[in-house]
Amino acid sequence: MENIVSMLKQLVLGDLAAMVVTGKVTEVDQAERTCDVDPDDEGAPLVSVRLRSVVDDEQNGFTIWPAVGSTVTVLMLDDHTGLVVQYSEVEAYSIRNQKESLKAILSDFLDAVLNQVFTTNNGPTIQLVNAPEFTAIKERLDLLFLD
Repeated sequence: MENIVSMLKQLVLGDLAAMVVTGKVTEVDQAERTCDVDPDDEGAPLVSVRLRSVVDDEQNGFTIWPAVGSTVTVLMLDDHTGLVVQYSEVEAYSIRNQKESLKAILSDFLDAVLNQVFTTNNGPTIQLVNAPEFTAIKERLDLLFLD
């Protein structure tokens, strides 16, 4: 809360430029949910910039993963802590709570579609005619979502 009050004071007093840095993403650490940024103003590299405002051991919440080489805007929370607030290019997303992830739900749904069997007058169906389409959709999930 103290950081927020301090940031609001800086905004009111007009010191926003010192709080915002733009630069290129040089590395992304999925385990730590951080990235390293090379500032456009040729200042010192920013390391371990947060991708989420909350720092904890949980993987819950909404995380946006920037692409390496993309431009990001970093809000400096203090002299050593930054938070990515804008992205020019996104590599992937993670949306999860304590019980589920969106990727897992969509993947399970597509598995259920692919495993459908219908009873007909001549017995059960043996193969979903458009199974390759659903398989392709499931593969695309891996391009968009991380667990």
